Amino acid sequence: RHGWRDGEPWGFEVLPPGPVERYDADNKRPLREWARLGFRRVDGGPLPVGEVEMGLVQPNRSAGKVFLGGHNLRVIRRYNPPVNYGLA
Repeated sequence: RHGWRDGEPWGFEVLPPGPVERYDADNKRPLREWARLGFRRVDGGPLPVGEVEMGLVQPNRSAGKVFLGGHNLRVIRRYNPPVNYGLA
């Protein structure tokens, strides 16, 4: 009822190719575009292939952790808006 998309990830932690300050956090891009820019999964593996759009997420007090969050993360945050809640 809130728009959760079955089978679509909420997001995941990523390794950026460099400083994340140069990316607009509000800019959503397809996963293939994040991969083209050099983002990788936190284990070093490639991002999933697909057209799912995700945006850059940097939680407060994250010790530098960076995430890509998609539609389902936004659904979670409609209930309770803080980024850290959505990631937990």
